[in-house]
Amino acid sequence: MRLIGVLVSQIVGNLIRTFGDGWEDEIPSILRKDMKSLATGKGDSSQPLNLQQRVIQSGLDSLEGKDAADIVSLFKGMAVFAEDQIVPVAILSVLWVSIDPKEHRPLSAMKVRQWVSQLLSRSILLGSASEVSMQ
Repeated sequence: MRLIGVLVSQIVGNLIRTFGDGWEDEIPSILRKDMKSLATGKGDSSQPLNLQQRVIQSGLDSLEGKDAADIVSLFKGMAVFAEDQIVPVAILSVLWVSIDPKEHRPLSAMKVRQWVSQLLSRSILLGSASEVSMQ
């Protein structure tokens, strides 16, 4: 449980770093929204989120750009791996195609590294540009 607390603190710290000077306005707004969903159980899912889930969701919500939804989809696809399993980044291109074989084409190594970098910078994943873990 202590490890989860450390990870949550890292994610919040990276959220603040990501938002830069405007974090005082953005982060509390995200957390208030999350607290509302926790209290009412009417968030994006049918069950209220715990602190760890809320912080991870806030990190995912902070993703911007045209690839943001695809990055979230890839992250959710990583649920097929054990939480502490080390996953070679090269495997993520195969995972991407398996999520939706009709729509998704293999990603270039550069694209996979860019997406992983987005998740690593928010401490949603742990690891490096070559191996990641959701621990």
